[in-house]
Amino acid sequence: GCQCIRDSVTAKKIRSRVMEKLGITDPRALLKLSTQKLMQAEAEVLGGVQGTNYFGPVMDGRVIHGNPYQYVKKQGRSMVHYLIGANENESKIFMDMDKRLYHPDQRVIYDWFGINYPYCLSDLTAARQGLIPGSAADSLAIAGVLSQYMYQMHAGRMADTRSAAGRAVWMYRFKYPPAHHGSELRYVWYDPIKDH
Repeated sequence: GCQCIRDSVTAKKIRSRVMEKLGITDPRALLKLSTQKLMQAEAEVLGGVQGTNYFGPVMDGRVIHGNPYQYVKKQGRSMVHYLIGANENESKIFMDMDKRLYHPDQRVIYDWFGINYPYCLSDLTAARQGLIPGSAADSLAIAGVLSQYMYQMHAGRMADTRSAAGRAVWMYRFKYPPAHHGSELRYVWYDPIKDH
């Protein structure tokens, strides 16, 4: 998804963190290191599940030029039909992996969303207004906002972009419990659970 594409400034900051872990100053030195050493440094930089946002495609001006949504709008064959969607509780699986998300503060949200954290933090504050911290209702409010920021808004943007380009688009919101990240896939691909 387009939400995984970062700009070159962000990518260079992440690269600098990896280089610092490796004790090198010249990026060309990365090409001479073993895969094992690179993966070990990467694991240390990731520092938990929030680090899964650190590595990915980069708008480098060579392979990915400019706004990825504009690229997507211009590309693709009109005969292709698109099924795009997100799950009701996308973020719950990440909340369970990074328990700090159950009590999100500025540091936690910054770790997940970088410089865009103020938008998410503002929406979290509004959604949690009047709720008891740590209650079930509070956890649901947090999961709702985080699910929007992690996947739902991006799925909507992608569907809008494809539709504006004249493509056939169907959109879904998967709600069948637990409706966590990836829990819709067996239904999309009709992979029934087998009794063992």
